[in-house]
Amino acid sequence: MKKQLLFLLFGLWLIPIQAQQKHPLTLRECLQLAQQNSFLVRSEQSQTMAVKQQALLEKTRSIPKISGELAGEGRFLGGYNFGQEWASVQADWSLGDFFKKTSLAAKQDVVTQQFQTQQKQLEAMGNAAVLYVAMLQTQKALQLLGIRLKLMQKHYLLAQSLWKAGLRTQLDVLQTRTQLSKLQEDSVKLLMGEVNLRNALALRLGWKSGDSLQIVPLNTVDIVKIPLPSRGEAAVENNLMIKTLQSKIAARELRVEAVQANRFPHLMLGGGYFADGDPTGDGNYWRINAGIRIPIYEGKAIQIKETVSLAQKESLEYQLQNVRRETTIKVHRLLEKMNRLRELMKIQMQQVQTLQQSAQFAEVNFKAGLITNLEYLDIQQKLTDAALKLEQSRLSFAMNLIDYYVVTYQVEKLTGLGN
Repeated sequence: MKKQLLFLLFGLWLIPIQAQQKHPLTLRECLQLAQQNSFLVRSEQSQTMAVKQQALLEKTRSIPKISGELAGEGRFLGGYNFGQEWASVQADWSLGDFFKKTSLAAKQDVVTQQFQTQQKQLEAMGNAAVLYVAMLQTQKALQLLGIRLKLMQKHYLLAQSLWKAGLRTQLDVLQTRTQLSKLQEDSVKLLMGEVNLRNALALRLGWKSGDSLQIVPLNTVDIVKIPLPSRGEAAVENNLMIKTLQSKIAARELRVEAVQANRFPHLMLGGGYFADGDPTGDGNYWRINAGIRIPIYEGKAIQIKETVSLAQKESLEYQLQNVRRETTIKVHRLLEKMNRLRELMKIQMQQVQTLQQSAQFAEVNFKAGLITNLEYLDIQQKLTDAALKLEQSRLSFAMNLIDYYVVTYQVEKLTGLGN
């Protein structure tokens, strides 16, 4: 009974592992896991919490600061002594922080931090997507090499049979064997690269082992048909770095205004009850006080602070112009490359179709002795290379489209590629 229970518990423990091993990973799931397991994203999320708390702290500066005092003292004079006790409340209100709304700058910092968090999330997804597509490229190359290996092995057996029958020379057999060895070597190299990509992606996703990672191929035929904007200038403003700098500039403008808060006075109010034990006095009494503390002279402190804030704002504006220009250049380059890839894929498709027909004729002609072994091998090589180039162009298009969606912050379209 105990053994059965142990086997049952062991089987239940294996269920999640087996589920992980058998579950194919889509691009959408990959991107979600990438941002969930990014340490930089978690760091930014923690920083967002800190900035929010700082904004709440800054908000308290615009409300009166109220303090209470409960104290007593004893006085020992030459002829007599007595004691005094009192309880009082004091309020100190910074009118500058209230009227200039100095807390708005800290509130804007929260918006900036949220953009920075989104930027890290987007970077994590983009890095995972690059590895995902690179794995697909390698797997497709392995698949095509596998097909060619089977054809080459079949051709090798045919060449041997023809040689034994005296219809081909031993050189034909050796040429085929050499080509077969080269394909096997290329397959091993590609497999090593695929394993490295698999392990790298698994680490980014928090996967226990790259061996259990299975990814779902993208429908590249449909992806290359996705409509593209002519210029993409409107999408440039969606770039998160641009949004972050715009938010920083807005916060800096608010801080320029906040500097003026130091010129405003502080309003002070207070009052309390005094228990006076002095026998020569009038006894216990209430006291109420009010006053204004006015800044008169601080040198050039405020002017210097204003100059610093304006210079920092100007620096951010130049950074914004640079990021906007570089983003525009990148967006135009990506769109141009994808348009050129579409033209290239039309040509490559025609080449593949032509070579497929040539390969069929080549096999018949080789058996009939109308072409040499090298001519047959050359056509097979060209067909494999053309099919691989076509698929690589499709995946390259997908890679550039992913980059475009990352740069222009189109997360829904990015994740939609994996449907």
